[in-house]
Amino acid sequence: MVPTTAVSISRTADAKCCNDPLSLHRLWAGRTSKLTGLMAAYLLVDITVHDRDSYISEYLPPVDSLIAKHGGKVTHRITGIEALEGSWEPERLLLIEFPDRAAVEAFWRDPDYEPVKEVRLRTATSIISLGEDQR
Repeated sequence: MVPTTAVSISRTADAKCCNDPLSLHRLWAGRTSKLTGLMAAYLLVDITVHDRDSYISEYLPPVDSLIAKHGGKVTHRITGIEALEGSWEPERLLLIEFPDRAAVEAFWRDPDYEPVKEVRLRTATSIISLGEDQR
């Protein structure tokens, strides 16, 4: 069973939200994680792999386990990216969903991740950002 978060809204909040569609959107905004029902948080990873063999054998197995340990899941692996506007053309993008921001931070600070991170830094160049879904 997926836990849900109850939201209590006062008459004042109801009236304010009804008069301001953006406030109503913000009140109900935020994609909930399919995993927990909490506000999902994401790592957006722009990665260029330089040493494919080492990356596949030394980085992927332990990082996948650590992501799962913290309730995360790689939801998208995107390649063939073409800039339609601007000049950003990453080789590969990964979108990793976690139950919430605290889970991402726990993953990122996990002492078991340090040696795995060193492998990523040796085998690839990456830009990693953290964000939350605000739908």
